[in-house]
Amino acid sequence: MARVLVPLPEGFEEIEAVTVVDLLRRAGVEVRTASLAGRQVTGSHGIRIEADITLDDADVADYDMIVLPGGMPGADPLLFADLRYSITRTAPQIAPTSSTTIGSALSPKPISRLLGSAT
Repeated sequence: MARVLVPLPEGFEEIEAVTVVDLLRRAGVEVRTASLAGRQVTGSHGIRIEADITLDDADVADYDMIVLPGGMPGADPLLFADLRYSITRTAPQIAPTSSTTIGSALSPKPISRLLGSAT
């Protein structure tokens, strides 16, 4: 089964995070949300979410894709630059494949392969 990690920084865009998590879970993909500090995270519109784990507890090499949702201030370019650098340094097999707004997805495989499609 494919595994996807969705880090949730304070101020993340709720629709970009929750929609991705919902759609991938419906498609049978194992998705884990990870906070940067503590388990409670507040999105850019004040919606609180409890992350599954903290990013410190996640071994990014265990995931097929990492989705970085946008939103301000959560998707601050400097924060994401540090996060992307840390992820790609820890798990060099993960490479950028697509992006939405300021967030992006990191994956060594095309999304169709994560979902089991032949295309």
